This record gives sequence, C-alpha cells and structure tokens, in this order.
Amino acid sequence: RPHHGCEIFASSGPPVAEMADVKVRTTKSASVSPGEAMQMLRAGNQRFVKGTPQATTTSNGQRMELVDDGQAPHTAAVGCADSRAPVEVIFDALPGDIFVLRNAGNTCTHAEGSMIGSLEFCTGNLGARLVMVLGHTKCGAIYGATKAHFARKKQAAESQSALEGLLEGLGEVAEQAFKTKSPLRDFAPSGHQLQEMADLKVRTTKSASVSPGEAMQMLRAGNQRFVKGTPQATTTSNGQRLELVDDGQAPHTAIVGCADSRAPVEVIFDALPGDIFVLRNAGNTCTHAEGSMIGSLEFCTGNLGARLVMVLGHTKCGAIYGATKAHFARKKQAAQSQSALEGLLEGLGEVAEQAEYDMGPMADEDFVAAHAVKVNVFHTMNFLLQYSKGLREAVKSGKIEIQGGVYDLSTGMVEFLGRSPRQAELLSDASAAIPPSMLGISRAGAAKRGIHGVRTGDDASVSPEKALDMLKDGNDRFVAGTPASVAANSKMKTALVKSGQAPHTAIIGCADSRAPIETVFDAMPGEIFVLRNAGNTCTHAEGAMLGSLEFCTGKLGSRLVMVLGHTKCGAIVG
Repeated sequence: RPHHGCEIFASSGPPVAEMADVKVRTTKSASVSPGEAMQMLRAGNQRFVKGTPQATTTSNGQRMELVDDGQAPHTAAVGCADSRAPVEVIFDALPGDIFVLRNAGNTCTHAEGSMIGSLEFCTGNLGARLVMVLGHTKCGAIYGATKAHFARKKQAAESQSALEGLLEGLGEVAEQAFKTKSPLRDFAPSGHQLQEMADLKVRTTKSASVSPGEAMQMLRAGNQRFVKGTPQATTTSNGQRLELVDDGQAPHTAIVGCADSRAPVEVIFDALPGDIFVLRNAGNTCTHAEGSMIGSLEFCTGNLGARLVMVLGHTKCGAIYGATKAHFARKKQAAQSQSALEGLLEGLGEVAEQAEYDMGPMADEDFVAAHAVKVNVFHTMNFLLQYSKGLREAVKSGKIEIQGGVYDLSTGMVEFLGRSPRQAELLSDASAAIPPSMLGISRAGAAKRGIHGVRTGDDASVSPEKALDMLKDGNDRFVAGTPASVAANSKMKTALVKSGQAPHTAIIGCADSRAPIETVFDAMPGEIFVLRNAGNTCTHAEGAMLGSLEFCTGKLGSRLVMVLGHTKCGAIVG
C-alpha cells in the first residue's frame, strides 16, 4: 500500500543516464523522488550489463559516514534469494543505496509480517519512496512451485516441511500463469561491448562441491579483500551470466542477513553472482517469516547443495534498536501492534528481553541493543535448528553447518561467531519439525518456550499482553487440532528442576475433567501455574487460592492472572 509519496513498480527494462558522482547516500543526502530512484536503478543496471561498474570498492571513510549519519536508501527492493541475482550488483549500487529484502521466489506468501513490516520501516522511517519487486528468469522457486502445482492437480498432498509449504503457497502464482498462458520470454542484452573476466570463474552445478570449512575460508578471504579495498568481484561478463543460466547455480553458502542498505551481503564478502544464496529482511530474523526463511534454506541446502548456512547480523541495526526501544516502552505502558512494522518489532521483543536479562537491570537501552544484535544472531540460528527437521538432520549428519557472524558497519570486518552454544541440545531434541506459522501460531510469534525449550527461572519475564497472546495462540492451536506442545524430554525436566519455574500466567480454573487447562491452551510444563476447584471459586478457599496467587505473582514473577470458567459447569448449575 503506497504511503508518504511512495510508489511501487514492477521491474521492466533498462536505459537512461549515468551517475556522475559516486557518493554514499546518508540522511544528509537530498531526498530522491520515485522517478529519480528509477533512473538510478536503470543507469546502474546499464553499467552492470556493459561491465563498467562504478561501485567497486567502499572506503573506511564511506563506511564511517553511513554509521555516523545513518542510512537513507532511495529504493526498497524485494528480490529472490537466488545466488545468480545479487540485487546490489545488478544495479551497481553502493552500500546505503538500496534496502534489500530477499527470499526464495521474492514472495510474501510465508513472510507477510517480515516483508511488509520491513517495507513499512524503510518507507516510513528511512524515507525511501520507491519500492520494487524484482523477479528473475529461470527462478527455481517459481519453477518448483509450478511443478508442485501440476503434481497436486493429479494427487492432493499435505505439506510436510517448510519448503513444501513455501512451494504450495506459490501455487496460486502457477495457477494464474497457467490461466493467462503468457510466459515471460528469456532475453539476453545485445549491442553492448562486454568486458570479459578471464581469471574469475562463476560457481555453477559443474563446479566441485565445497565443504563448510572451505566455504567459511572463502567468506573470510572475501571479507578481508572488502576491508582492504581490493575486491576481485567487480564485474560480471555476458559469458559468466550465460554459464549461470545454462548450468544452474550451486552456491557454496546460504546467508540470512539484514535488509539494511549499509550491509550488502555479496559486497561484504566480495562474492560473484552464483557464490551466495542470500535471504534478507529487517533484523535477519525468522520471527515473522518462518516458512519463507526455513523453506528457502531447505531449498538451498537440499536442492542446490550449499553446505554452510550463516546468520549475519550487523552493528547499529535499526530493527534491533527499534525492538529494544519498543521493549522498554512496553514495560512502561502496554500497547497493541497497529501495523506490520510494530508486529515485527514486537516479535523481536524476545531478543531484547534476553539481552536485557544478560546485561542486568541497570543497563541502558543502547547497551542492551548493542548486545541484542549478537543475541538475535544466535536466536535465529536456534530457530532454524528447532523448527526445521531437514536442517537439523543435515547438521547432525555433518552434511551442513550453521554458523553466525556480526558485520561491523564502522570497520567493514565480520566477526565470525561459530556455532550456537545450544546446538548440541537442540540436535538432541526431536520435538517441533514445522515452523510455528504453519501451525497457526501468530499473535505472539514463535511459542515462547524459553532458552531450555521450556520456561524456567533462567528466562526473562513476560508482559501480561504477551502472556495473553500466548494463551490465545495456544487455544487457537487447540481448536484447530494442531497442537505444537510436545512431551518434555529429560533435559527439559532437568532444567525445570535446576532452574525452577517461571510461569507466564496463573489460572484459576474449574476442576471439571472436560476442561484440562494446559491442554486447552496447548501449554508446556513450566508455562502456566494452575489452581483448580469445582466452580473456579474462592468462596471456600480464600486462603489457599489467594496465598497461591500471591506466591505465583510475587515469588515466581507471573504478571497475568486469569479466572477461567466453562460452559455446562456442574458446580454452577448445581
């Protein structure tokens, strides 16, 4: 929905004028109209096609400008994660120019909150006035969705993984294409003198497989070249592009990064088209994009053969700072999410809560937000291990690795964080295999199970509003017949004993056997402190009930108390 003078375009063809001055865009730069932004994209694409890019290096001074003055991208682009279609490279854009969101199939099918919230942030907070949705020829996700669509016409089947869910969600596109019968024609640019690059070879399906360790070495070496200002991946020839089309992509790494225009993933790692499969949204998160992100990663590791997955955060992340600010504001005054952006920030509130818990009660917002960047990287890594059976099994077998990193906007250097500290624990847990969004978990984001898989005394406090959302989500799952709770394993039980309980809610319910409270709210052990008697009353149990509630709210930290009645209550009828 266009707002603030924003225009939305679908990409069409090239020509236009050249960019005379190569300067990074910051908040000190003049505002750019949608028409001017489109001209800049067309001019950049022309330079890319001709093999005469201008945005080949980034200096330390430019990086410091972007940190000190902040980003002001002229365009927000929703692109495909395909390694052959690196958005900033295609438009010869400098860091700061384009706010890039990417997933397999440039879709919102399973990433509405993430994509829309990110676009609202970019157009509303950062001032971008052009939004572009950029598809590409030979798109694996669209071809896969079309194939799945025709297969489903012959035989109906339920989605068993995030990837199948993603392809099924794109089925509507395939059906529409079938009805219109107007396929997009492949075309190659002509009439240009293209500069050939003899030394650098693009990765295709004909290239040798790369181990996770070798892929990590390639990322480190590329980042070093970027920091030194001696990049090798400065141009792409027509021959290289045709190789990628004819032989297909075989990226060595899949990266989940932030959409921030100052953190262009391929540029940071000096990567050629075909090297990296890139997923991006505001805050490099899965909070509102489970199906999209996990499905895309399952596609990249399973179908394309990538053996390294990296979650990449960055310093001064606007989404994380915004989520931290919103978290502190919610502690003072509760507020309902009114937009996708507010929902995105609220979904990241769990990260802010954990960062605040780590830093202690005296830490200020900026200090907590800086730490939350790293917490968020591990949070996303843990989410991938927890909610994708495919990724979990691949990590367990040694086929792939999931690692984390933080890009420093000031220095250009990436801090490589290694594996999640919780990896061994999550690999031994065979619980959830499908992302929460595919089970109907919506209001509170992913079910807040706690750092041990169940809520314990090690977890941060939950606001009454968030607790209520969790109860609503759980009841939705119960009604739909899609419970996400699983039996507590031995590690969860041990954590509950060692760390103690920290229920988010205390409930006074009826003892009626037809109204089992934990089942009704699809709750795990440790989540709800339950008091029950016939008629959910205090009439003859004042001391016991009130004393128990005071213990729960005072000693255990629960901030929501609910009194729950039920229809056809025998005690009330009697």
